[in-house]
Amino acid sequence: MKLYHLSDLHLGAVPSGRSAGEHINLVLTKLKEILSRAEDVPVVLFAGDTFDSNAVSSSVAREFFNLLSNFPAINFVLIPGGGHKNESEISGHDAYTADSIYRRPEISAFFRKENIHLLSPETPSKVISVSDKKLAIYAGFFDFPEEEIIPEADYHIALLHGAFGSNEQYEKPLKSNLLERYHYLALGHYHRFKKLAENAFYAGAFIPFEFLANTQAEGGFLEVDLSAKPPQILRHTFDDAPLYLRLQIHSEEDLERLKNLDFTKAFVRIDSYLEFYEDELSRLCSHFEEKITISEGARLNSPDDLVLQIINELLQSVPEEIQAEVREFLLYGLMVSRQPRELKEFLIKRFLES
Repeated sequence: MKLYHLSDLHLGAVPSGRSAGEHINLVLTKLKEILSRAEDVPVVLFAGDTFDSNAVSSSVAREFFNLLSNFPAINFVLIPGGGHKNESEISGHDAYTADSIYRRPEISAFFRKENIHLLSPETPSKVISVSDKKLAIYAGFFDFPEEEIIPEADYHIALLHGAFGSNEQYEKPLKSNLLERYHYLALGHYHRFKKLAENAFYAGAFIPFEFLANTQAEGGFLEVDLSAKPPQILRHTFDDAPLYLRLQIHSEEDLERLKNLDFTKAFVRIDSYLEFYEDELSRLCSHFEEKITISEGARLNSPDDLVLQIINELLQSVPEEIQAEVREFLLYGLMVSRQPRELKEFLIKRFLES
């Protein structure tokens, strides 16, 4: 059995350099494309934040659900971006609050259709029959599902929205006993693709709409084959989707990377740059007007040898998957810190001893 895992469509968001309408049109166009091409995919999961807020107009929500209605052979399962005791933690998105977009009569009417299912704190699980198999889906909102495993189901899927991972200060850890309960855990909330375990993944934002570190900027969705154990995951991305990149210009290599971007789809925010490259950046900003923005306070004087040593040492010591985050944090510290030794001690504690 195959399914699609999508998350964080954020319909109604206003991306830099594009309008909310442009984002909506692109999301719905790409969604229609993948659904039209889907073969032997009876279930599509939306792991929260389908809408950017509960203030999104009903016309936008109806357009989305009307699109789903055009594919009656596919079961669509959605969760809001929060709810229950955690609804106060998710400000601004489509949490299942009293004013939830999903509670509007003109929107809740879509959940009467046989193929469109909303899981909420009121209805936190659903069993879907596909051919001769039963698929049980359990919702979690910034927490793990509270429902007991449904014994008659052949497959068990956790559909979660929230911060999960290994950093116990900010995230809920996915421990082995939890991972063993489910065939697959479909996660939403983080806007970048991320693997937490062999059967637990963040799909990332369907279409990019905010600035992310360079290696995390692609949107897309996941195709999950449950017939294998662990499930086989195929990541799909869109070549023509916009890219929102956060870059630092501290070397000729950084500058060349910026120059070689495809600015027909790339939007760039420069978080920091060395003053040596200021004139060249000015020329690029003039040429690619509205495509390159410079963060306030981004200009750096050339760092001294001690700070360069700190940067090089730490980047060699941390795992590859968080190097972009560490580098960004280091450079922010460079801008604000006048005590490099204290900065180094803090960064070691933050990234190497956690």
